[in-house]
Formats: sequence, structure tokens, C-alpha cells
Amino acid sequence: MAKMAMPRKPTGWKPVPPLAFIIAKRKSFRAQSAPVLAGMKTALTIVVTFIATSLFWLAGIALCTFLFLVPLLREAGVMPSLLFSSSDDPPSIVASDSGPSADLPPFQVQVDYPARVAHGETFRLAIRTANPHTSRTTLESIDIYDSLLSGFEIVEVSPAAEAPQKTLDFHSFYFNRPLPPSDSLDVVFTLKAKRKGFHGGDIDVCTPAQDFATLSTGIVVE
Repeated sequence: MAKMAMPRKPTGWKPVPPLAFIIAKRKSFRAQSAPVLAGMKTALTIVVTFIATSLFWLAGIALCTFLFLVPLLREAGVMPSLLFSSSDDPPSIVASDSGPSADLPPFQVQVDYPARVAHGETFRLAIRTANPHTSRTTLESIDIYDSLLSGFEIVEVSPAAEAPQKTLDFHSFYFNRPLPPSDSLDVVFTLKAKRKGFHGGDIDVCTPAQDFATLSTGIVVE
């Protein structure tokens, strides 16, 4: 019985294993997508560089504005010029934004208080206000900022002040006490420490015309 002839495979033909075929496809895809990925990377680098450069220039402009414009505004009287005293230093005179004399603040102010107190301790914060002028002036109010008062309870104010009025982020204590030339007034706030941590803020001593002297005060409650 004659055997049937089987078809021959083409010369040079070899079967490609499935795994090798997949790997070859992946390599081909990577080779084709490499220029696209390189272009995207370059574009991203350009964008990041542009943003960083813009931020750098904006920061430089802001710094130059602060260094040059603010002093000019202060010299022009648009911004108040304040000198702050530290609680670690001896009580000192501080300046204000304006006053009856171009060379003198509306008041000479000294403050006396402990730099550190214990929780629950009662202590005194004393403010001495003097009139440095040759004419009579009036101590209308003492404004204490909430960032300082938030750590303490007010036990007593001597001499007695009107009920404090809340304005923005500070409390105003009104005295309306006239001060003849070279005269002074001592105002004592008796405080009780109620919250641990650092509590600091400004104290403004004001005239009826809202000229004022400012002190920066800070107390640590342990």
C-alpha cells in the first residue's frame, strides 16, 4: 500500500516560541516609544525649570520691595515706626507712630513683669506712663492684645479702669487720666497664670487722638 506524502516545511522556517515572541514584541514597543518618552521628559524638565525660575524671580522682587519700599514708606510717615522692648531687658522707652513733638513719643512707657511664672501663680504687670512734653496730655487707654491675655486671668486693675472693650484682636482698658508735664501714672494689672506655654503680645498706651507707644511683652507659664 502506497504511503501518502507529507507536506514539507519551507526551507529555513523555524517555529518561534510564544515567550520569545512576546519579548520581541516588548522590545520593539520600547524601541518605538523611546523617542516619545524622551520628548516628554524634556518637556517636563523645561516646565519645572520655568516654574522654579519664576518663583526665584518673584521671591527676589518681593525681597527687594521689602528692603527698599518699606523704609521709604516709613520715612514718608505711611507706616508706623515701632521700637520694641524685650522683657529680658530693663524697662525702656519705646517710640510711637506720632506725637505732639517730632522728637518725642506721646508717652514714655516702662513695663515691669516677670519673664517666667508658675501655672496658677498670681503676679503683677506694672506699666508706668510718663508725659515727656511741656504741655498737658491724656492717657486715654491701654490696649493689650489677646495673644498675651489668653494665658492669664485678670484679677485686678489698679487704678480701676472702665470695663474692657474688645476690638479686633485686643482689649482696651480706658482710664482717661490727664497727665501734666513730667507727670506719670502707674497702672498695675494683677494677673493669674492659667495656661502653660509662651504668651506674648503688644501693649499700646494711647492718647485720645490715638497716638500711642507700643511695648512687646512675653511671659512663659511653666
